[in-house]
Amino acid sequence: MNLDSETLKNYRPVSLLSFISKLAERVVFARINTHLDDNNLNCPNQFGYKKNHSCETLLLKLVDDIMITVDSNSGVVLLILDLSAAFDTVDHHKLLHILKSKFRITGPALDWLKAFLTGRSQRVKVGSVLSDALEVTFGVPQGSILGPLLFNLYCSSLSETFSACGFSCLGYADDNFGYRAFPAFCSLTTLLDCLPRCLSAVNKWTNSHFLKLNCDKTHVMVFGSKYFKAQASLPGWLNNSSDVCPLTKSTKILGFHIDDNLSFDDHVSKVVTSCHSILQNLYQIRKLLNKDSAASAVHAFITSKLDMCDSLFFGMTAQNIAKLQHVQNFAARIVCGRPARTSSLPLLKELHWLNVEQRIHFKIAVLVFRCLNSSAPSLLAEKLVIACLLDMRLSTSSFRPLTSLGRRAFSYNAPRCWNALPRELRICPSLEPFKAQLKTYFFASFSSYLHRVNPYS
Repeated sequence: MNLDSETLKNYRPVSLLSFISKLAERVVFARINTHLDDNNLNCPNQFGYKKNHSCETLLLKLVDDIMITVDSNSGVVLLILDLSAAFDTVDHHKLLHILKSKFRITGPALDWLKAFLTGRSQRVKVGSVLSDALEVTFGVPQGSILGPLLFNLYCSSLSETFSACGFSCLGYADDNFGYRAFPAFCSLTTLLDCLPRCLSAVNKWTNSHFLKLNCDKTHVMVFGSKYFKAQASLPGWLNNSSDVCPLTKSTKILGFHIDDNLSFDDHVSKVVTSCHSILQNLYQIRKLLNKDSAASAVHAFITSKLDMCDSLFFGMTAQNIAKLQHVQNFAARIVCGRPARTSSLPLLKELHWLNVEQRIHFKIAVLVFRCLNSSAPSLLAEKLVIACLLDMRLSTSSFRPLTSLGRRAFSYNAPRCWNALPRELRICPSLEPFKAQLKTYFFASFSSYLHRVNPYS
């Protein structure tokens, strides 16, 4: 690998694990998860490396909470944390103590995990020179199946640290987010007291767990009215360790660009720029590809970007939707080998592609289906309340927004999008038939569906 040997962060250990070892890990992984589920020991705030959890479901929960709070004329302070080389600094003795005392893993199971973690060694090779072997006393094996799960259990108490400071917490492996609502009339002194106290508590927790905050990726964001954001317009906050956490108006969270107005303008602009660059390259080689190969390339490099976290796009400005649609139209013309001014509507039908707006509603409906069928995070599922079990209709009265931002929240739009679907779709027993029927329904009746979602538009 062509890495700079003078840069210490390039020396990240990657474990060489045999096939048999990974098979054994998979068995232990399944048994630990069964033990956590059966004894209600799972941490619902952790979304990383868990079945039915993803970056998108975490962001949907986070953005929904922020939108609801801002709609109620309050402000939200979001603390974005990143841990440096977190998987490499896990203390084995502390991890085993946590597994025994908090998660009640004892006896031969704990002995097996101790054997799995200890007795490993590592070497560094620079050019043709190989170092002596050094025993690994910290860290979970990189590239292993059990490593991410053990790291989640190791860091499970971080949510308790946030809660003690009055902050809610969501985490995805070593990326963690603490957020707290403040009244719109909150004085600046309250912010200056609460946030440094929380940062100090998190620093204390990381020190006790042999972890370290990555200052370059630790930021503070403020959401709310112009008055509230003006109150909090400081260059950054200091904690007790004199580390500055800068205040930012836009940042990248789990690959998604989020701004303090929740307009997602930055994200859309970056996606469009990236997609156009790829499509220009694809256009140059289109004559070398058949239609199926071109479509596969578009799905791999373009559709994946357009679909990323698109459940957050409900109610986004028409200009942003149009920008994304322009990208999809360009992709359709390339796949079908048509000139630039060709109408895109017949091409999308020929390719059987839903347009951008339809894909947003499709994603929301699929997420609601998963929430109602116990295949989504509990923190997201609890936002939906079934009003009629016979028809699988959802209650629309649990959250009544006052602003346009509130009407974009998942808690508000998801029940309305779901109830607008025909009954035979809502009572569909499994996911794959539901997705197939939903796509057919959107092709045939999307306009009437939109009218039922918002009859006053």
